[in-house]
Amino acid sequence: MIALSKSGDYGAAPPLWIPRPGAPIWAVCPARTHRRRLYGQQEGICAGCGAHFPFWVMEVDHILPRARGGTDHPDNLQLLCSGYNRSKGGKTMAEWRMDVCSN
Repeated sequence: MIALSKSGDYGAAPPLWIPRPGAPIWAVCPARTHRRRLYGQQEGICAGCGAHFPFWVMEVDHILPRARGGTDHPDNLQLLCSGYNRSKGGKTMAEWRMDVCSN
């Protein structure tokens, strides 16, 4: 990405985030960078509905939502199809299933 400075010079745009020196790789990489690895591990299967989806449909989900103390650690990440992920929102899988079963 190229940025234009006030003087009109072109230069590289500053990074959106700068990793902490010495941070473990899972802490440096945003959750979305784990998507390809997760897709391979899950063999394209949504962890929610169990159906197979193409890579571009899958979204990274935090098993324990970040708003509730979850992290971007790989052990807290899974792939869900976009419909399931939007439906789940900030709930855990157990809470989401209880809501679905009670309706």
